[in-house]
Amino acid sequence: MGLAGPPEWLNEAEALLLIHGLSYNRGTGKPDYALGSARLHRAGDGKLRIDNVSKNPFLTPDSFKELFGEQSVELRPEERRAVYLCGARPSYSNNNGVKELAEIILYPSIGDTRTIEAVLRVPEIIGSWDRSS
Repeated sequence: MGLAGPPEWLNEAEALLLIHGLSYNRGTGKPDYALGSARLHRAGDGKLRIDNVSKNPFLTPDSFKELFGEQSVELRPEERRAVYLCGARPSYSNNNGVKELAEIILYPSIGDTRTIEAVLRVPEIIGSWDRSS
């Protein structure tokens, strides 16, 4: 697991982290490289810690079957299936004069051959966070 971009701060204590990781796909017999999320939390003492790591990725190699069908988008299909994050930018909304992070516009590379634009809606990600700590 590793960072796929800088933290996007939601408030003084919480930031959304985009992360990447590998998992073994039993169906294909290959590793899948996918994108997920986590929370970066600043405690009262100023120390940072990561929690709320997504159990399931939000972008996987299978996320794009509707766009590309069954045609291969993998540069190295014999080795792995991959989604890499090539870039991202925040998109904010104005809620009664308060600027809030609403979406993150992602630029993932699918299979090392194509880059597209995808939208990650922040409330859908952070809505499941455990914020008890």
